[in-house]
Amino acid sequence: MKRDIRERIKQWNAEPEPYVWTCTANQILESLARFAGEFRRRTLMRPRLGPPSGVAGLVRSLWLSACLVA
Repeated sequence: MKRDIRERIKQWNAEPEPYVWTCTANQILESLARFAGEFRRRTLMRPRLGPPSGVAGLVRSLWLSACLVA
């Protein structure tokens, strides 16, 4: 797998193409808001054993930060 990834990177670097956004910034933010709402709903419904960690903790922290800024 590592070899395949390195080969793909070499191919990409030989003929790079620009990334083309297919969504507007508002569409991306709306999608993130939906994800955060669903994630929050699911995490609040399960019992807590301690502070969230890993990806769950990161997503929760980002969501809380976004709420405090907004």
